[in-house]
Amino acid sequence: MTWLLFALALAALVAAALVPSLAAGLACVLVSLLLTVLASMRLLVAHAEQSARQSRREPALSPPQ
Repeated sequence: MTWLLFALALAALVAAALVPSLAAGLACVLVSLLLTVLASMRLLVAHAEQSARQSRREPALSPPQ
């Protein structure tokens, strides 16, 4: 799903270059930025969840006795 958001963001940038209207081009750029931010946030959340799961599996190192 995240890579789909990045692909849609790229498609919106391509559309911005192809549309004749400045307003439509700016709208495409804004949509592209929004999709890029959403995809980046999804990746950050997935990474945080993976790190949390991994830290729960690995017990903390205790000092030698």
